[in-house]
Amino acid sequence: MNTSTHICSGRHTEIHSAPSTLAQKFIPTEIYGADFDLSSTNYDGPGDYTLVPCPMAENKCQQCGKQERHTGSIILTIHTASRGAKSACGLYFARGSKHNVGRMAPEPVSDQKAHLWACFTALGLMAFLAVSELRDLRQVVVKTDSEYLVKSMTEYIVKWKENGFKNGRGRALADAHFYQLLDGVIVSLAGSGVQVLFWLVPREQNKEAEELTRKTLAEANSSN
Repeated sequence: MNTSTHICSGRHTEIHSAPSTLAQKFIPTEIYGADFDLSSTNYDGPGDYTLVPCPMAENKCQQCGKQERHTGSIILTIHTASRGAKSACGLYFARGSKHNVGRMAPEPVSDQKAHLWACFTALGLMAFLAVSELRDLRQVVVKTDSEYLVKSMTEYIVKWKENGFKNGRGRALADAHFYQLLDGVIVSLAGSGVQVLFWLVPREQNKEAEELTRKTLAEANSSN
């Protein structure tokens, strides 16, 4: 990553130091304060990744004047959409990143399952990058406009794991397999020292991933 002039040189841990097997919520107002602007227009890149600003940095970057960032903490933005029986997701890393990609779901899925599939796809890619080019990776912040996804993987998952992924009637959850797959990759990343956090944003703050999704769906439809 070409980030040497933007990174934080402070000798301290990341925002959440100890990786947990349970994903946590990333809430910028609690970390940086209400007036801090963490929008993509301010912290997009440089290079192929959007890095999380360091809340404890004493100085701003001399090159861009913004909060210094951690090379080990990356924001990955995801979005899903469906058109008819087709679903797609967009994975956005940074402006012009070689890793930005849109992907089609391999089979028809519900809107809820599409969010789980997209997140599993995103974290699977991060697991690959962690051993290929991001050797100092310590945190992945999944930025999404899906409240369902965020609450499922940071709140509901605790009870589901305790009761064997069953609903209140004692029956298996409709998407139990997907929850287990996604939980498995989060646990695996934690075992490698990487914490997963979820950042819920309004849809209007998720335009980059949404555009990747839209283009992917349009290309899929035009090819048929």
